Amino acid sequence: AMVAATVANNGEQMTPYLVSRTLDPDLNEVSTTSKKVARTPIDSATAKSLSSLMQTAVTEGTGTNAQVAGVQVAGKTGTAETGTDSGPTTWFVGFAGTDINKPQIALAVVLDGNADTEGNAFGDCAGRLPDPHAGSGGRVAPIPAAAQAARWDTGSHWHCR
Repeated sequence: AMVAATVANNGEQMTPYLVSRTLDPDLNEVSTTSKKVARTPIDSATAKSLSSLMQTAVTEGTGTNAQVAGVQVAGKTGTAETGTDSGPTTWFVGFAGTDINKPQIALAVVLDGNADTEGNAFGDCAGRLPDPHAGSGGRVAPIPAAAQAARWDTGSHWHCR
């Protein structure tokens, strides 16, 4: 998800955080986490090219099942052979928002032992992802947003239930 967020943020990798603000017992704000750029691993021109290719993958390519009505989605699918009878590991990484130039969520979905190598299983996961209308202050943060949509696993990815 951090890779997708970096592409979405024009090549800037943001420092991840878990707590956006702290409140006292009376609900007064005690502290706020500032969004910080950790580094810029790719230049903005490369990020824009990748974003365009990822959008095409969802509109015309292997990621078409990740389309969500009213939301623009950019993503990349992948398949890894595991050498076992349980099937390959398939994945989708991407970002989305009502305006793809100002995405509001970055995500990675990993399906272990998935016999569907054409990306069809991602449609079910995408339909249960959090509402991207919950703004993030103009930066996409690679953090989980809704436990009911999927199970957070170590690393930076979701497992669809």
